[in-house]
Amino acid sequence: GSDGFMAEARTTLDSVSAIGAADIKMLGDLLPEVTNRLGDTTRGKQTGYPGLDAVTGGFREGHLVIIAARPGIGKTALACNISANMCRTGLACAYFSIEMSALEIAERINLSEAMVDKYKAQKDPNLARLVTNAQEKVWNWKLCIDDRGSLSVDQIVSNAYQYKQRAGSLDCIFVDYLQLMRLPGGKNDSKNERIGEATRGLKVLAKEIKCPVVALAQLNRNADGRRPTIADIRDSGNIEQDADLILLLHREHEQSEQATLIIGKNRHGATRDIPMLWKHEWTRYLETTRMK
Repeated sequence: GSDGFMAEARTTLDSVSAIGAADIKMLGDLLPEVTNRLGDTTRGKQTGYPGLDAVTGGFREGHLVIIAARPGIGKTALACNISANMCRTGLACAYFSIEMSALEIAERINLSEAMVDKYKAQKDPNLARLVTNAQEKVWNWKLCIDDRGSLSVDQIVSNAYQYKQRAGSLDCIFVDYLQLMRLPGGKNDSKNERIGEATRGLKVLAKEIKCPVVALAQLNRNADGRRPTIADIRDSGNIEQDADLILLLHREHEQSEQATLIIGKNRHGATRDIPMLWKHEWTRYLETTRMK
């Protein structure tokens, strides 16, 4: 009867309260942290691009950051540059490269750090020496590059935790790139829905592992030549909802040096354009204006 039902309900409630009590937070307990945040404008991990960091405060713990660009514009280069900037200051990063091999990523970072053109270095021993000199600087960086093909969200989660244990800390995770992941969902789900599930999974990872997750994404081809918007992200799923920060990297065409990093969404601040310069021979993005 109803007594049995009530007893069962009470048992359920007891087990729920035991599990969930630690997750329930009272407003008063949270307010000191609100005060702390006011005094700390650079809570996030600094990207090494002062204009971007000034607007965003850096990439923050628990945040999902999207960097989107058309093919050939250099989203991998920008992600490598940011990871290098972080590692240079002693931070630990995990780079999940689904498109390029770990060796290709390592080569890019090494050459970019040496600011040397690969093809010139192959012909000029002095330039080749600059590459090996740069290796001494980057040798002890805490950068783990995982290139095990088409990874699922679950595999990225598991590998990120393993790396965090090995390195002792983990400050930023890069996933390159979203549309190449082994997507969750079944055959009947649209690509849109499956990308949505993947971004949700990466957002959960960011919160659980307490570090920013930076996922790269491709823009549709029809964004060619014009200023992109968030709506141009291919199979965008719930990206706009799940992401805390969306950066759209834009150059008029592949040969153009002038670039713009468009802050398309910033959950905790302003949206703005950051002027950049693309140095193709170094696979490096430089910020052209130091913001006041």
